[in-house]
Amino acid sequence: PAELEDGVYACRARLDGDGAPLPAVMHLGPRPVFHDSRSCEVHLLDNVPPETTASVAVSDLVYLRPVQDFPSKDALVEQIGRDVAAARAILGA
Repeated sequence: PAELEDGVYACRARLDGDGAPLPAVMHLGPRPVFHDSRSCEVHLLDNVPPETTASVAVSDLVYLRPVQDFPSKDALVEQIGRDVAAARAILGA
C-alpha cells in the first residue's frame, strides 16, 4: 500500500477472497511505541478467523488518524479503544 498515507484506517477485510467483507481497523506505518519497523496490520472487529489465512484484501478505507507515539503501552491501548469505537461507528459494526 505505498500510495496510502501512514496512519490508522477503518476498513473492511476479505479473507482469502471468500465470504462477506468483515469490519476491521488497519495500521500502516512505523510502530514508534515499540521502536519497531514499518508494518501493515489488519485487526478484525469481533471476528476470529478459524485458521491462518493466505491473503487479506482491504476495501472501504477511511482514514482515522496519523501514526502517533505514545508515552506508554497503556496510552496506546486506550487510543486503540477509541480507534475501534470510531471504526465501528463508520462501518456500522
